[in-house]
Amino acid sequence: MENVHRISQDLGSCANEPIQNPGSIQPHGALLVIDLASGRVIQASLNACEFLGVAFAPVGRTVEELLGPAQGRLVIERLNAASPSDSHRLVMNGRILQVSVHLLDGVGMLEIESPTPMALAEELETTLVQVATAVDEQQLLITTCRTLKQLTGFDRVVIYRFDEDHHGEVLAESREEEMEPFLGLHFPESDIPRQARALYLGNWIRCQAATWGAQAQAHKSR
Repeated sequence: MENVHRISQDLGSCANEPIQNPGSIQPHGALLVIDLASGRVIQASLNACEFLGVAFAPVGRTVEELLGPAQGRLVIERLNAASPSDSHRLVMNGRILQVSVHLLDGVGMLEIESPTPMALAEELETTLVQVATAVDEQQLLITTCRTLKQLTGFDRVVIYRFDEDHHGEVLAESREEEMEPFLGLHFPESDIPRQARALYLGNWIRCQAATWGAQAQAHKSR
Protein backbone atom coordinates (compact mmCIF):
# COMPACT_ATOMS: atom_id res chain seq x y z
CA MET A 1 0.00 0.00 0.00
CA GLU A 2 2.92 2.30 0.67
CA ASN A 3 4.08 1.94 -2.95
CA VAL A 4 0.58 2.69 -4.25
CA HIS A 5 0.39 5.82 -2.08
CA ARG A 6 3.79 6.98 -3.31
CA ILE A 7 2.79 6.47 -6.95
CA SER A 8 -0.39 8.50 -6.39
CA GLN A 9 1.66 11.32 -4.89
CA ASP A 10 4.06 11.23 -7.85
CA LEU A 11 1.20 11.40 -10.35
CA GLY A 12 -0.32 14.34 -8.50
CA SER A 13 2.98 16.21 -8.61
CA CYS A 14 3.30 15.49 -12.32
CA ALA A 15 -0.17 16.91 -12.99
CA ASN A 16 0.77 20.16 -11.21
CA GLU A 17 4.14 20.65 -12.90
CA PRO A 18 4.17 23.86 -15.03
CA ILE A 19 5.73 22.22 -18.10
CA GLN A 20 4.13 24.82 -20.37
CA ASN A 21 6.53 27.39 -18.83
CA PRO A 22 9.86 25.54 -18.81
CA GLY A 23 12.14 28.53 -18.24
CA SER A 24 14.73 27.17 -20.67
CA ILE A 25 15.28 26.49 -24.36
CA GLN A 26 17.00 23.83 -26.44
CA PRO A 27 20.64 24.65 -27.34
CA HIS A 28 20.17 24.72 -31.13
CA GLY A 29 18.49 28.14 -30.85
CA ALA A 30 18.47 31.36 -28.84
CA LEU A 31 15.61 33.40 -27.39
CA LEU A 32 15.17 37.16 -26.96
CA VAL A 33 12.28 38.91 -25.20
CA ILE A 34 11.56 42.42 -26.49
CA ASP A 35 9.70 45.31 -24.89
CA LEU A 36 7.57 46.64 -27.75
CA ALA A 37 7.34 50.20 -26.40
CA SER A 38 11.10 50.79 -26.18
CA GLY A 39 12.34 48.15 -28.61
CA ARG A 40 14.82 46.95 -25.99
CA VAL A 41 15.78 43.42 -25.03
CA ILE A 42 14.45 42.70 -21.53
CA GLN A 43 15.40 39.01 -21.36
CA ALA A 44 17.78 36.76 -23.28
CA SER A 45 18.82 33.12 -23.18
CA LEU A 46 22.29 32.49 -21.80
CA ASN A 47 23.57 31.42 -25.22
CA ALA A 48 22.32 34.55 -27.04
CA CYS A 49 25.73 36.26 -27.23
CA GLU A 50 27.46 33.19 -28.61
CA PHE A 51 24.60 32.35 -30.97
CA LEU A 52 24.43 35.86 -32.43
CA GLY A 53 28.20 36.30 -32.43
CA VAL A 54 28.24 39.50 -30.36
CA ALA A 55 30.61 40.40 -27.55
CA PHE A 56 28.14 42.43 -25.45
CA ALA A 57 25.17 41.39 -23.34
CA PRO A 58 21.87 41.76 -25.24
CA VAL A 59 19.74 42.75 -22.24
CA GLY A 60 19.17 46.52 -22.19
CA ARG A 61 20.19 46.96 -25.83
CA THR A 62 17.72 47.98 -28.51
CA VAL A 63 16.97 45.49 -31.26
CA GLU A 64 18.59 47.86 -33.76
CA GLU A 65 21.79 47.96 -31.68
CA LEU A 66 21.83 44.19 -31.50
CA LEU A 67 20.86 43.26 -35.06
CA GLY A 68 21.77 46.42 -36.98
CA PRO A 69 19.45 49.29 -37.97
CA ALA A 70 17.79 47.71 -41.02
CA GLN A 71 17.28 44.25 -39.52
CA GLY A 72 16.27 45.69 -36.16
CA ARG A 73 13.56 47.84 -37.73
CA LEU A 74 12.29 44.84 -39.70
CA VAL A 75 12.01 42.76 -36.52
CA ILE A 76 10.07 45.53 -34.73
CA GLU A 77 7.74 45.89 -37.72
CA ARG A 78 7.12 42.14 -37.74
CA LEU A 79 6.49 42.11 -33.99
CA ASN A 80 3.93 44.89 -34.26
CA ALA A 81 2.06 42.84 -36.87
CA ALA A 82 3.02 39.38 -35.69
CA SER A 83 1.15 36.22 -36.57
CA PRO A 84 1.91 32.76 -35.08
CA SER A 85 3.86 31.68 -38.17
CA ASP A 86 5.69 34.94 -38.94
CA SER A 87 9.34 34.21 -39.65
CA HIS A 88 12.17 35.55 -41.78
CA ARG A 89 15.93 35.33 -42.19
CA LEU A 90 18.61 37.71 -40.98
CA VAL A 91 22.39 37.82 -41.31
CA MET A 92 24.66 38.14 -38.26
CA ASN A 93 28.42 38.28 -38.81
CA GLY A 94 28.09 36.48 -42.12
CA ARG A 95 25.86 33.77 -40.66
CA ILE A 96 22.29 33.28 -41.91
CA LEU A 97 19.76 32.76 -39.12
CA GLN A 98 16.05 32.01 -39.09
CA VAL A 99 13.97 34.25 -36.80
CA SER A 100 10.41 33.50 -35.70
CA VAL A 101 8.51 36.31 -33.96
CA HIS A 102 5.61 35.93 -31.55
CA LEU A 103 3.63 38.05 -29.14
CA LEU A 104 3.03 36.79 -25.61
CA ASP A 105 1.49 38.79 -22.77
CA GLY A 106 2.29 42.09 -24.46
CA VAL A 107 5.98 41.42 -25.16
CA GLY A 108 7.79 40.27 -28.28
CA MET A 109 9.46 36.88 -28.47
CA LEU A 110 12.28 36.22 -30.95
CA GLU A 111 13.19 32.57 -31.53
CA ILE A 112 16.47 32.39 -33.45
CA GLU A 113 17.72 29.21 -35.13
CA SER A 114 19.91 28.10 -37.99
CA PRO A 115 17.79 27.83 -41.17
CA THR A 116 16.52 24.54 -42.52
CA PRO A 117 18.98 23.17 -45.09
CA MET A 118 17.73 22.85 -48.66
CA ALA A 119 18.34 19.10 -48.58
CA LEU A 120 15.89 18.79 -45.72
CA ALA A 121 13.34 20.89 -47.60
CA GLU A 122 13.61 18.49 -50.53
CA GLU A 123 13.14 15.51 -48.21
CA LEU A 124 10.06 17.19 -46.77
CA GLU A 125 8.60 17.56 -50.24
CA THR A 126 9.12 13.85 -50.88
CA THR A 127 7.51 13.08 -47.53
CA LEU A 128 4.45 15.16 -48.34
CA VAL A 129 3.99 13.25 -51.61
CA GLN A 130 4.19 9.92 -49.76
CA VAL A 131 1.68 11.09 -47.16
CA ALA A 132 -0.70 12.48 -49.78
CA THR A 133 -0.74 9.18 -51.70
CA ALA A 134 -1.36 6.86 -48.73
CA VAL A 135 -4.20 4.46 -49.59
CA ASP A 136 -5.73 4.27 -46.08
CA GLU A 137 -5.43 5.73 -42.60
CA GLN A 138 -3.07 3.09 -41.21
CA GLN A 139 -0.65 3.46 -44.12
CA LEU A 140 -0.82 7.23 -43.61
CA LEU A 141 0.13 6.85 -39.96
CA ILE A 142 2.94 4.37 -40.67
CA THR A 143 4.36 6.51 -43.49
CA THR A 144 4.23 9.63 -41.32
CA CYS A 145 6.09 7.97 -38.45
CA ARG A 146 8.74 6.43 -40.71
CA THR A 147 9.47 9.59 -42.68
CA LEU A 148 9.54 11.82 -39.60
CA LYS A 149 12.06 9.47 -38.00
CA GLN A 150 14.22 9.63 -41.13
CA LEU A 151 14.02 13.43 -41.28
CA THR A 152 14.67 14.11 -37.61
CA GLY A 153 17.07 11.30 -36.72
CA PHE A 154 15.10 10.60 -33.54
CA ASP A 155 15.29 7.12 -32.03
CA ARG A 156 11.51 6.84 -31.89
CA VAL A 157 8.52 8.62 -33.44
CA VAL A 158 4.99 7.73 -32.35
CA ILE A 159 1.45 8.82 -33.20
CA TYR A 160 -0.62 8.92 -30.04
CA ARG A 161 -4.42 9.31 -29.77
CA PHE A 162 -6.47 10.47 -26.76
CA ASP A 163 -9.98 9.10 -26.29
CA GLU A 164 -12.95 11.01 -24.84
CA ASP A 165 -11.74 10.23 -21.29
CA HIS A 166 -8.18 11.37 -22.13
CA HIS A 167 -6.70 7.87 -21.99
CA GLY A 168 -4.07 7.30 -24.69
CA GLU A 169 -3.22 4.72 -27.33
CA VAL A 170 -0.16 4.43 -29.58
CA LEU A 171 -1.53 4.05 -33.12
CA ALA A 172 1.77 3.91 -35.02
CA GLU A 173 5.49 4.12 -34.38
CA SER A 174 8.89 3.96 -36.01
CA ARG A 175 11.81 3.06 -33.71
CA GLU A 176 15.31 1.72 -33.45
CA GLU A 177 15.32 -2.09 -33.45
CA GLU A 178 16.76 -2.42 -29.95
CA MET A 179 14.00 -0.28 -28.40
CA GLU A 180 10.96 -1.89 -26.80
CA PRO A 181 7.84 -1.38 -28.96
CA PHE A 182 5.01 0.89 -27.81
CA LEU A 183 2.69 0.11 -30.72
CA GLY A 184 -0.82 -0.80 -29.55
CA LEU A 185 -0.13 0.06 -25.91
CA HIS A 186 -2.80 1.93 -23.93
CA PHE A 187 -1.95 4.48 -21.25
CA PRO A 188 -4.17 5.88 -18.47
CA GLU A 189 -5.18 9.54 -18.36
CA SER A 190 -2.62 10.18 -15.61
CA ASP A 191 0.28 9.17 -17.88
CA ILE A 192 0.04 12.48 -19.74
CA PRO A 193 -1.55 15.06 -17.39
CA ARG A 194 -3.87 17.90 -18.40
CA GLN A 195 -1.25 20.60 -19.02
CA ALA A 196 0.82 18.18 -21.10
CA ARG A 197 -2.20 17.33 -23.27
CA ALA A 198 -2.74 21.07 -23.79
CA LEU A 199 0.83 21.32 -25.10
CA TYR A 200 0.20 18.49 -27.55
CA LEU A 201 -2.86 20.32 -28.88
CA GLY A 202 -0.92 23.58 -29.25
CA ASN A 203 2.24 21.94 -30.66
CA TRP A 204 1.31 19.03 -32.90
CA ILE A 205 4.86 17.63 -32.96
CA ARG A 206 6.52 17.38 -29.55
CA CYS A 207 10.12 16.26 -29.16
CA GLN A 208 10.97 14.23 -26.07
CA ALA A 209 14.49 13.25 -25.06
CA ALA A 210 13.60 11.37 -21.87
CA THR A 211 12.11 7.97 -21.15
CA TRP A 212 8.39 7.54 -21.71
CA GLY A 213 6.42 4.87 -19.88
CA ALA A 214 7.54 2.48 -17.18
CA GLN A 215 9.25 0.08 -19.63
CA ALA A 216 10.75 2.65 -22.04
CA GLN A 217 14.45 2.64 -22.84
CA ALA A 218 16.37 5.92 -22.70
CA HIS A 219 16.21 8.00 -25.85
CA LYS A 220 19.36 9.63 -27.15
CA SER A 221 19.56 13.42 -26.80
CA ARG A 222 19.42 15.18 -30.16
